[in-house]
Amino acid sequence: MQPQGHLFSVREASEVFDVSADTIRRRLKADEFENAFKDTIDGSETWQIPIGDLLGAGFKLLPAAAPSDDSPTIVEPVALTDRVEDQSEVDELRSLLVEARHRAELAEKDVQREVDLRAVSERIITALEGQVRALQAGPQTAAVGPVVLTEPVATAPLRKKSWWRR
Repeated sequence: MQPQGHLFSVREASEVFDVSADTIRRRLKADEFENAFKDTIDGSETWQIPIGDLLGAGFKLLPAAAPSDDSPTIVEPVALTDRVEDQSEVDELRSLLVEARHRAELAEKDVQREVDLRAVSERIITALEGQVRALQAGPQTAAVGPVVLTEPVATAPLRKKSWWRR
């Protein structure tokens, strides 16, 4: 059976499925990934594990995991009367669905980040506008006139202080 769907290295799989790389390696050693294979990438041998095998082994995807392929994938709709009988085709469809969900979640996070950034920027702009208005108004001086006392103020007689205590 040929590997279907998105392929992950051990490191990528551990990040996307939020497990340690050692867990992935133990599962590889136990032959839990039927379609995993070693491939030479940049002169070194690395494991390539199909997403269908990872999902089939019970791993759950993280909502914030980023797919490594940024190109859009177009999936043709399947009519209800058509029966999908080939398991590899089912695995590929699952893989495409998982990737589409990841892209949608990443897009939602980007939109939320932009909304938050805009709100912060608007607060900063409002504060700066207030400071500019205060500077344009100039210094504010209070009209202070002479103080007039209507009643005499009682004061205590001043005593000369000695440098020693009695």
